[in-house]
Amino acid sequence: MNNVPRTDAEWEAMFAPYDDQTYSDALAFLKPNDIVLDIGAGDLRFANQAAARVEYIFAIEQRAELLQNRVAPNIQVIHADARRVEFPKNISAAILLMRHCRHFSLYREKLKAVRCNKLITNARWGMHVEVIDLRAPPLSFVNLAGGWYACACGSVGFKENITFTHSEITQVKNCPVCFEN
Repeated sequence: MNNVPRTDAEWEAMFAPYDDQTYSDALAFLKPNDIVLDIGAGDLRFANQAAARVEYIFAIEQRAELLQNRVAPNIQVIHADARRVEFPKNISAAILLMRHCRHFSLYREKLKAVRCNKLITNARWGMHVEVIDLRAPPLSFVNLAGGWYACACGSVGFKENITFTHSEITQVKNCPVCFEN
């Protein structure tokens, strides 16, 4: 078994479609009037399912060989690297189904810059799909009393506090991982 860490290029080259439950979980967060950006759209399987539920979809994928599926009329395919391409300005929701994502912080900042309202992703928790309200300011990590947190950088964790009992996940910024990088 090879324990050499993967490069960013190797991670970006990986593609594995998700199971129906993951797609169903993500689709549940979409609204009929949403204009969606699907980051790392892969073979467009998710985009085509979402097209039946939303107003319009921009699907960004850098690997041309994956873009062989037919697309619904309300999907615009953008063949580009999402790290480098400008995001559309009129999106209300973004999808990032990429549990191996190494650029979560970059995508989050680009989405906030175009005033996207929500990010639907499994990038922070692996298999769990969450919706992040991009309009809500995160709490500074130092002000977190304790419990589960998900940082703007993409890290997740648990801040211990012996007296802390609530189990909600708090959105934070400037976690210990931020300072390591």
